[in-house]
Amino acid sequence: MNKSLIFKTFGLYVAMAALCLFYPVQNAWAQTDSGITLKMENARLESVLDAIEQQSKYLFLNDRVDLDRTVSIDVADAGIEPVLETLFSGLDVEWRIEGTNIYISAKKVARESTGGGWKPR
Repeated sequence: MNKSLIFKTFGLYVAMAALCLFYPVQNAWAQTDSGITLKMENARLESVLDAIEQQSKYLFLNDRVDLDRTVSIDVADAGIEPVLETLFSGLDVEWRIEGTNIYISAKKVARESTGGGWKPR
């Protein structure tokens, strides 16, 4: 077998291993991203999310959250989790971070039982 082919194959395996090892580190760096500074009063939620995206590596994905509502936020040099906790406190919004994506969705309201249906005696 040709030695050149062996070295090329080995080099390919080393490159793939390096990518596999680097990918989780990249996600960890994104999750510990700090330094977000915002001071916005009565701003549209969409504008605040855009400002967070510009100052971080995160991207927001929205599921049924009203982006036209107005919010106020004042944070300085904060990490992403404290920013999200401040922004969404008191709102009916759930959020979770997966890698560099932040999923936001409207909280599901538990429906009360109407009392209908069959009940044993």
